[in-house]
Order: sequence, then C-alpha cells, then structure tokens
Amino acid sequence: MTEQEASKREKAGRDPAGRRREGVPPLASKPPTDGADGSGVCHAAAASGEPCRAPARTGSDFCFIHDPAAAAEREEARREGGRERGRRTVAVDDSEPDPPLKTLQDVSGLLADTLCRVRKGTLDAKIANTVGYLAGVLIRSIEGGEFERRLEALEAAAERTVGSDSRAFSMPAPTTEDPL
Repeated sequence: MTEQEASKREKAGRDPAGRRREGVPPLASKPPTDGADGSGVCHAAAASGEPCRAPARTGSDFCFIHDPAAAAEREEARREGGRERGRRTVAVDDSEPDPPLKTLQDVSGLLADTLCRVRKGTLDAKIANTVGYLAGVLIRSIEGGEFERRLEALEAAAERTVGSDSRAFSMPAPTTEDPL
C-alpha cells in the first residue's frame, strides 16, 4: 500500500486493512466552509471517502448521522422508524361490500372512490397504487371480452347472410393465371 493510499484511508476513518474505525468519525479531506448561520458543514467523511455534505448540527462539527454525541438519539430514531413501518396501513374496512366490477363504468367508479380516499387520508397510497394497477388489468380484460362479443355477433350476422345468399362473402377461387 502506498503512503498516499494509507493517508486516504486514514482520512476516510479506516484502519490500514480497510475496516471502519469505531467511535471516531473520520475527518473530511476538505475543511468545511461556514454557512450563513455559522453552523457549517459536517467534518466527517461518507463511507465512500468523500466529504459529508450535510449541514453540521448546531453546536457540533458533525451532522446527525456522524455526531458521536447523537448516538442515542439516532438509535431511538431507528427504533421509531421500525415501529412506524410495522404499523398497519390504512385500508378499506372489511365490512364494506365489494363493488361490482363488470363494466368500465364500475371500474371507473372504483378508481374515483380510491382517489377520494387517498386525498382524505383514509386509504394508504401503496394500496391505492395496487388498486390502480389491477384496475388497468381489469379494464383490458373487460375490453377484450367486449371485443370478443362484438366479433361473435358479426360472425353470427355473416353466417345468417351467407345462409340466405350463398354468393355473399364468397370469393372466386384463385387460378394459376391470376397474379397475387
């Protein structure tokens, strides 16, 4: 390892083997510049070795992530984040009957209702996103079914026409002399 690499690792807060040193935030390679409010920027380096660009906490040379004095506060924030993530999302009440979803108007009504619930905060946006995606799949399915019904009706009409007039929809057989 060259002296330059060793110096870079030292500034990045790592030992000669490249492991992170515990307890002491590494100093950034560039000195911080004071902000307009005098708080400056964090003196620590990010895991990549680059200087941390986060603003320093008032009365500290480090940001919230790198400040050794904020370790207990950071741990409580992590715990609270885990609790918040584990909370049940706001969903539709199980006692509500499922709306019929047989027509495009039914699906449109469901989407309008979902939009209103998200705006009011009574439905989680992740659930609404899933409803929107599945509604799109359902719309394509309904449209495909409608297409099939129309095609069957046209085929039945053509069959009735052909049955009454054998010349309808008939084409002369191609001959070898006719170019395609």
